[in-house]
Amino acid sequence: MKKWISSLILTFITITTASCTDLHSQESRPETKSLQTQQQETITPTKAVQKIDIKPSLPKPILPTQLSIPAIKVSAKIEPVTLLPDGQMDVPKDSNIAGILYPGILPGANGNVILDGHVDSYIGPAIFF
Repeated sequence: MKKWISSLILTFITITTASCTDLHSQESRPETKSLQTQQQETITPTKAVQKIDIKPSLPKPILPTQLSIPAIKVSAKIEPVTLLPDGQMDVPKDSNIAGILYPGILPGANGNVILDGHVDSYIGPAIFF
């Protein structure tokens, strides 16, 4: 048993010594040094990539001409209306047409679109009844 352990230790020492000698001999070879130099030359840091913020383009605002709300069974034309001299929003002359505040926020722009219309008229229900 002691003989077996001794031979195992001797084998381990021999392999370790041989591998260390092999590494030392590779470092002293000129080909190895030139290969290391080539590797150092080819591994160069690249320039930093410039970060570019790309913002999605917003759709252009539109002036709608038709209003459709199937849940409340509304389908009507839209016409632009302005503010009255007293600051109130005007309403369309026809009670079956919706009005959109113009100039104002339009669909496609940031903000709320303002629509208005009649609920009833002198003769009965109107667009938003």
